Amino acid sequence: MKISIAMATYNGEKYLKEQLDSFLAQTRQPDELVVTDDCSDDHTVAMIEAFAREAPFEVRCYVNDENLGFVGNFSRALSLCMGDLVFLSDQDDVWFENKIEQIETIAQEDDYSLLFINDTVLADARLETTGLTKLGQMRSGGLSESLFTMGACLAVRRKLLDMCLPIPQEHNSHDVWLSSFAENLGRKRIVNIPLQYYRRHDRNASYTPSSGFNQISKKDTFIDLVKAALNTFGNEHLINRVARQEMLLKRVREVQCRGFYEDPAALVRFGKELESEIYLIKKRIRLKEKARIYRFIPGLAAAARGEYKNYHGIKGALHDIFF
Repeated sequence: MKISIAMATYNGEKYLKEQLDSFLAQTRQPDELVVTDDCSDDHTVAMIEAFAREAPFEVRCYVNDENLGFVGNFSRALSLCMGDLVFLSDQDDVWFENKIEQIETIAQEDDYSLLFINDTVLADARLETTGLTKLGQMRSGGLSESLFTMGACLAVRRKLLDMCLPIPQEHNSHDVWLSSFAENLGRKRIVNIPLQYYRRHDRNASYTPSSGFNQISKKDTFIDLVKAALNTFGNEHLINRVARQEMLLKRVREVQCRGFYEDPAALVRFGKELESEIYLIKKRIRLKEKARIYRFIPGLAAAARGEYKNYHGIKGALHDIFF
């Protein structure tokens, strides 16, 4: 099995060396490291070029002609990888020395899963930690493990990349795009073992309640996650959600037309689930555009029909009615 690491960089000189050093320390060395740099104006590219001269494996660095953003940058890095199993890497984390070996062993034993995602220890800028992990934070907050999606912890098979690439530039999350495919095809595997440090600092590109800069020293509670969720009920969020799911549905249909996926029935189910979700979200948008007095009966009726089962149930319905 050929192993690739896809790393997307942008002005990462502050923490980059520690991550590169953790690649060198792997008990199973990668066969290649592919780096795409998004027009950094610091020493990031020079550091990678110096690393390439000393690394015992192939290192290829590409500098984008224009700034692609982190989604476009990762999409390009993934497209340039040649491996059978491709690990995604942020520029500011540190991998445990057995990460590649552990995931490769699991992938060899499980030839059905297309995407593997490992747990990670939350750490501050100095890599100091209280021992909390991403999955642990999700569990303490009452979230399902199926929602676990972190690009820095992903390893994906070539077959999944063949379906998912290129990632639409308009999509706001490369890891959600990849995970959505694997999850909905029943081919995502969660590895309940921390295999890296996830460094949280004031320049991280991503934020979630269970991995935020100020959340690494205390366990999340259900209240913490409810407060964060209140920011995702607005129509702007719903409109963006529809746009993302419509992009995903378009790609599913394209994959169906190509006919190379061995389980076409799974793609049909995936497409129907997306169609149903898009329809229900549009209904929520129309409901929330009405005056409150006209929301009550249709909102409760929708909840009774089970249309809010994936949107916090009756709590989601009441929020749409009153807020």
